[in-house]
Amino acid sequence: MKELTIIRHAKTEQADINQSDFERRLLPKGLEQCKAQGAFLKRNCPEPELILISSAYRTIQTYEELINITLWDKHENAKLKSLYMASAESLINKIAEQSTNIKKLMIIGHNFGVANLVSFLSGKMLMKYKTGSIAHFHINTDDWVNITPNNSKLIYLESPLA
Repeated sequence: MKELTIIRHAKTEQADINQSDFERRLLPKGLEQCKAQGAFLKRNCPEPELILISSAYRTIQTYEELINITLWDKHENAKLKSLYMASAESLINKIAEQSTNIKKLMIIGHNFGVANLVSFLSGKMLMKYKTGSIAHFHINTDDWVNITPNNSKLIYLESPLA
């Protein structure tokens, strides 16, 4: 069995004319979301063996804030430009590339890809996947290439404080 955790980055500032979307930073509200979600992860989520992170500043900042709260080791992780604004299909393809030795995988990314991925795997259409939301799945397979809605069970969907 595999475990997959899917997180949308925390609340960010609006992009302004002099700043690229890729460089947006977390707002104070986003930092508060990270504190609450980090505490939730510490209580409820097994420490991942690999974390795939979009290389956008806000996802890296979300990762760093969560690690500070969970006290998880800064173990193997990959900051990937290909996860920036990736579609659900691209995310599935990236998951399928992972080693069978990895049992617990986490992704920190962006909407609409992460929301669509959670909807696809859970078989439930999400009306909203707020910033900072966390979905955790048990995947009944020994190989990530076999991930489907039929072998994926949503264990929890946690949304941050408003």
